[in-house]
Amino acid sequence: MNRPGRQAGTRLFAIFATASLLPVAVLGAVMVGEFQAGARERGLDQGRAQAVMIAQMAIAPAIGGDVAKGLNEAERGRLRSATDVAISSGSVSHLRL
Repeated sequence: MNRPGRQAGTRLFAIFATASLLPVAVLGAVMVGEFQAGARERGLDQGRAQAVMIAQMAIAPAIGGDVAKGLNEAERGRLRSATDVAISSGSVSHLRL
């Protein structure tokens, strides 16, 4: 025994549920995008901080002078020694003086 009032109520509930789901899905998508952007920014900040630390603790003591004049063989050797492990392990992909 289906009553017309019951069918209308079921249909109304389905419309309400669909209409309620749409804003929740949009809000979820926006939040995921914001989370990804924040994570990307934190990763870049961490990479910059590590680059500064490597420059201050390994590279600066190895070359010790003005790089505008170029590096002599001793400085190149010290620089190579200071960066070999980081480069071979893949934790440093580029090195710019």
